[in-house]
Parts: sequence; structure tokens; C-alpha cells
Amino acid sequence: MSLVKSGISILRPALILYAMKAVMAMVIILPTMSYLNGKFGFSRLADDFWPVPEGIALVELFWQVRELIYFILPLLFIVSLIYFLIMQFLYGGICACALGDGNSSSEGFFKAGIRYFGGFIKIALAAIPVYLLVFLIADLIGIFIGKLFGLIIGDTGGSIITASVVFLFLYCLNGYVINLRLAQIKNDNSSLRFAIKFTRQVMATRLKHFLALNMMVGIVTIIVLALTFLIMIFISRLDFSMVALIMIFVMQQLIVFMGSFFEVF
Repeated sequence: MSLVKSGISILRPALILYAMKAVMAMVIILPTMSYLNGKFGFSRLADDFWPVPEGIALVELFWQVRELIYFILPLLFIVSLIYFLIMQFLYGGICACALGDGNSSSEGFFKAGIRYFGGFIKIALAAIPVYLLVFLIADLIGIFIGKLFGLIIGDTGGSIITASVVFLFLYCLNGYVINLRLAQIKNDNSSLRFAIKFTRQVMATRLKHFLALNMMVGIVTIIVLALTFLIMIFISRLDFSMVALIMIFVMQQLIVFMGSFFEVF
């Protein structure tokens, strides 16, 4: 019974994250698809758009949308900013539920989102340069490890190892950022400095457990997402049809949901 309750407690915030990501994606995808359909609906170039534009079709696509660049870039910035702010709000409710802070009702969820919004914004902004730095370091380490494995399993396998190393580094960093959020909620203190100090004290005795858990879940995440991507690649090699298009859409949504599920987990 406790396992069922735990599953439900994970599934609910995962669905909330998935819904938010799906809505924000639709804000970008639907207008883009409508525009491309109007531009290329009766063009033979549209046949080369499946599964992605390539060759002369890609050149023509960039040429046709050049006049929209001054509209698209500001729009993407605004959408990204809105998405960023909403996600920090949602993380407040999710982390509060994880700690059992307040009730599990929708009202309690949104109250927690409002209460911890400011502190989470501080954490997110401070984490941006750290993510970039860790990405660069992980990329160098991943390339080195990938090259070594590439001598044994080939260049493709080496590239997969490189990408996996980068993913695990970022996954562990994401786990640390989540711990900063939990520290703020647990102590009801929105100070970034306090969250870092508190988390450092916790990590001093539990670093091995933290790394082991995040590495294990990160590897499971890689395997699940890789299998889903392989299925999607197989579908994309089929001839374009409504059935193939629906299958691609379903697999894309499954990837988004799986990402949201493992993020909450």
C-alpha cells in the first residue's frame, strides 16, 4: 500500500511538469507548423521535411523564414522567460510535497509554490553559470573517456559514452540544486547562502549515498530514454503517413513524460 502511495505521490507532480512542458512546447510548435504548412504545403520540398528537413529543403527553409528572425528571437526569449518563472513556481509545490510540508491538496501545492518562489529564483539564477561550467568540464572528461572506449567499441559507441558522461554530471548537479531547494523549504529560509551552507553540512556525511543514488537513477534514465529514442528513430525511417506522424508524436510525448517522471523521482 505504501508503494502505491509513493507511486501516486511521484506521478502527480510528474504529470504537472509534463503538462507544463507540453503546453509551452505547443506554444512554439503549433504556430511553427501552421506557418510551414502555409509556406510549403503545395511545394515538392515538403516531401524532404520528413523526419527533419535536409539538403536543399533545409536551405530553402532557412531562406524562407529569414524575415521572421527579428520576430522569432524575441518571442522565444519571452516564452523561455515565462517557462522559467512558471517552473520555479511549480518546483515549490513539488518539493514541499516531497517533504510533506503542508497538505497535499491543490491549494497547498500552489501556496507552497508562491511561498518559496523567491528563494527558488535565487537558486536558479545562481545555478546557470554553474551548469555551464560543469557542462564544459564534463564535456572534456566525456570526450577523453569516450575516446578511450572508442578504441574498443568504435566511434559511435565512444560518442554515446561521451554523451552519457555529460548527462550524469548534469544529473548529479541537478540533484544538488534540488537539495538546495529542499534545504530552503525544510528550514523555511529563502537565503541562498543558508541553503548552500546547510546542504554542504548534509553532503559532508552523505556524499557517497548522494552520488550513488543519482548515478544509479541517471543510468536508468539514460537507458529508458535511449530505448524510446531508438523506437522513434525506427518510426522516422518509415514513409511519411498520418499513422507514422501520430506514432512520432506519441513517442515524443512519452520522452517528455519520462523526463518529468525521473526529474521528480
